[in-house]
Amino acid sequence: MKILRGLTFKIFMILLISFLFVFGVVVYDKYNNYYYDLISGYDNKETEMSYYTSDLAQQFNTIQKSSHPENYSLEALKKDLRNAPKSMSSKICLLDNDFHLIEKTGFQKNDDYLYITMLSTVQTYHSDLPSVDHYYLDISSLSQNQLSLLEKAIESGGENVYFDGKIQEINNFQFSSVNTQGIQEKYYIVYPTYLHYNYDILGSMVQDYAKKGFFLGYIKQGELKKYDDRSSTYSRFVSPLSYQTINDLIEQTLDHHFSQIYIHSLAYRVKSETSDYMGSPVVNKDLQFNINDQNQIQKLMEDKESFSATLKKINEDDSYMMNIQSLYSSKNNDCLAGYLVCFYNFSDKGSHSVLQTLYEDYKITMFGSMIFIILFSYLISYMMTRRIKSIDQVAMQIADNHFDVRLPTHGHDELSSLSSHINTMSLNLKKNINQLQLEIDHVKKMEKIRKEFVAQFTHEIKTPLAIMNGHIDLLEETEDPIKKKQYISVINKEIVKINDLVLEMLELSKLEAKAIILQKQNINLTELCEDIIDEYEQLFQDKNLHIDLQADDIFIEADLKRISMVIQNYLSNAIKHALLYSTISISIEKKRFSIENEGEHLSDDMKEKIWQSFVSDDHQGTGLGLAICCHILELHGMDYGFENTKKGVVFYFDWSDVHE
Repeated sequence: MKILRGLTFKIFMILLISFLFVFGVVVYDKYNNYYYDLISGYDNKETEMSYYTSDLAQQFNTIQKSSHPENYSLEALKKDLRNAPKSMSSKICLLDNDFHLIEKTGFQKNDDYLYITMLSTVQTYHSDLPSVDHYYLDISSLSQNQLSLLEKAIESGGENVYFDGKIQEINNFQFSSVNTQGIQEKYYIVYPTYLHYNYDILGSMVQDYAKKGFFLGYIKQGELKKYDDRSSTYSRFVSPLSYQTINDLIEQTLDHHFSQIYIHSLAYRVKSETSDYMGSPVVNKDLQFNINDQNQIQKLMEDKESFSATLKKINEDDSYMMNIQSLYSSKNNDCLAGYLVCFYNFSDKGSHSVLQTLYEDYKITMFGSMIFIILFSYLISYMMTRRIKSIDQVAMQIADNHFDVRLPTHGHDELSSLSSHINTMSLNLKKNINQLQLEIDHVKKMEKIRKEFVAQFTHEIKTPLAIMNGHIDLLEETEDPIKKKQYISVINKEIVKINDLVLEMLELSKLEAKAIILQKQNINLTELCEDIIDEYEQLFQDKNLHIDLQADDIFIEADLKRISMVIQNYLSNAIKHALLYSTISISIEKKRFSIENEGEHLSDDMKEKIWQSFVSDDHQGTGLGLAICCHILELHGMDYGFENTKKGVVFYFDWSDVHE
């Protein structure tokens, strides 16, 4: 019930009823009808090339099941395709049973032709039959001057072409079947001895004795360079799509293995033990198929099934037909050798044209619907205006940082919910701004620390560099080998200092960036401490210090290298600040490690910054040791700290049971 009372539901119902009332039944029904008409393609007719494809496939399959199948192999079929009519709007492709392209009709790379058509009539037994003769004038023998003159004539335009020469009909297309429009078509190759197109280009003769045709195309090195479709008489031979577009669409279909394609008709060869009187498997001509299933033909091909079909592919901006025929390679036609596919009837009608046609037919209705929707929207906006204005005013006050204003939240619709959310947002903004101010103060503090860090680092590295520079000058001026050795020793000492400083800074940077992965292992902390004490034996002797180690055998899970650095820094720090002839006490208990030295207490100022970088009160170290220690211990999840004791200062770190 709460949803039904909501403002969103009310708006949704009003707009939904408006759209459904105007568009619902009409638009949905009309769109489906228009699209089905595009799929079924009643205006598309079979072409001469599609008939030729069927005849070639029938010829191949008939010979294959004969006693001499070697008389017509795939190689012979490929040769016939190379010599087939070179149609500009139809292509025949020979595929193997894995959809790989073996051969495709069309112009070869070195082909140079003029494409000429000529209307004529053919005398038949009953009547005169219209005929269209297609001539491919081979111009490969023309000189460069003649080709230049021909291209100039083509650019200037013109329809009539006069020619004569050796005319040879394409033999494997000699049957000249009649297409569905009742027009007979023939194809010829012409090796011209005379050619006139706006100019006398080749040879010289009286035009009245030459053949007269209409220029349709110029093919240079296998590519269509010019096409003339001005004459409506011949427009049916011209595809609305360009030569390159047709080739691209064919390649896409082959690459996608005939997916997303509608079936117009399908003859399916059933693999059965039953056979006809010639020994061929029974062919089921009444296979039921779904015209809306765009992947049905792809499934048949992937399953290596035998069939013949008429297909249609519809893209957004174009569509085209396909005639596909199966080829067999055995006497019983039960072994699939490949497919012959004819692509034809390329059109610029695609799915977008359905929407465009629908708009053209119903634009007045849609305009009226928009007026209707605007009126309803105005009524709805008027109903909501008063409350929205109130919300807008409060939002403006919140934008001016007045967070104490409140909106009434009576009611159960979305505006009431919005008012409640704005009130909550106001409280959260006030809280977040206060929190943001604290974070800004923290960032300022960190920026101050960064600047101090840079200044301290510059100061730390300036002194050894100055010493090195001075001793290098002295080294260049002196000839005394003893002094040279002394100067070099000083320089090496300062280099070691700088190197130690840089290495410690790199280690600190890695720790601060959390870029170190701990290599934890089970460590005997007592043995590790004893080894480190042995390394510092000379430092103890220099200050006459005594070591008091109170330790049990304690094992912890930690990174050996990093924990060693912590103990070394703690111990080194204790030695530097211990009084002469005093005692350094080291204690290793169940959950704590500590080092105490006898000496001066830490001042309050030093307590606040002891763990920061470049903090040192003896000017003997880099001031990075304790900063490195705190990051290492934090990575281990250990607690750490220091205390002033009666004798001096103690540094410690603690671990929990998980580290044992």
